[in-house]
Amino acid sequence: MRNGAADFLTKPYSTAALIRSIRTAAERRALVLENRKLRAALSAQSGKTFVGSSQPAQNLRSLIEAVAPTDIDVVLEGEVGAGKSTVARLIHDLGPRASRPFITVDAGMLAHEDADLLLFGRDPSAGLSRTGLLERANGGTLFLDEPAFHSDPIHSRLLAMLDSRSVQPVGAERARKLNIRIILARNPAIEGPTAERDDRFAQRLGAIKIAIPSLAERPSDLPEIFRHFVAIHERELGVEAPAFGDPEWSHIQTHDWAGNLRELSGFAHAFVLGLWNVATESRAPAEQRSLIDRVAEFERALLEDALKHAKGSVSTLEHTLQTPRKTLYDKLKRHDLKPNDFK
Repeated sequence: MRNGAADFLTKPYSTAALIRSIRTAAERRALVLENRKLRAALSAQSGKTFVGSSQPAQNLRSLIEAVAPTDIDVVLEGEVGAGKSTVARLIHDLGPRASRPFITVDAGMLAHEDADLLLFGRDPSAGLSRTGLLERANGGTLFLDEPAFHSDPIHSRLLAMLDSRSVQPVGAERARKLNIRIILARNPAIEGPTAERDDRFAQRLGAIKIAIPSLAERPSDLPEIFRHFVAIHERELGVEAPAFGDPEWSHIQTHDWAGNLRELSGFAHAFVLGLWNVATESRAPAEQRSLIDRVAEFERALLEDALKHAKGSVSTLEHTLQTPRKTLYDKLKRHDLKPNDFK
């Protein structure tokens, strides 16, 4: 084939052969156009794009483009803060269920005292009717964000739901069928009983697995991702970020970023607010606040950003920041931050 030809026919050819050739060319053209549409949509997801020009980032975007149009279930594997929720949302937004609900069930919800009611709902016959999160996802995508983190009997019901694709609200006589796409997030670095429960969820789902690279696996993306987060926080806060010099770039490139995208976003947030400066003493203003004050301000900005991502769930905050709950409550009280304000 040359000069862009999709097929060729030798004379004499039948009408049926011509129709087959035209149909094949049309199908190939439709695939090309659909791929272009997906790429355009992926790049247009402002604030939700998986940013980066490195090979690992490009490979991941190619996987998202390939998997999203299908209706197959997906298991996302990655470190804390690597971007699993972002990828899950992209797969939903670029898939056939984009106009339908995207419902997240995270570890914090499973630890809630009313988790059973929250997830499975309540039938009118058992009192005040309530639609559970699982049923609210019907027709759309259910994102299970590390559901194995907490050990609880409710996991058995979730595992059964993966098998039957049905839900039985509290007080209901029979189960109700669900038409949902499931995306499961897990952290492969976790060991012990949680890892075993993770394996059970992944095996029961039988879905395609996508590994999300950590920042340590794509260090060349750090400047691009940081600029991306700075632009987002500038728009959110309605302010312009201060000038960024060599000392700051050196900090970004030498820090380990164990918290991945979430930690880098928190740093960008604090930087836009003018709460972080790794410049030399000669560049700092004379009236510069004490180290203790600046660390406290950075801590507050980091907690605010984490609360926003956790939608006010202290259990999720405890998990993502890997900080004991009592310590978190002490810090939240010290900074006058109320989780309910972020729900």
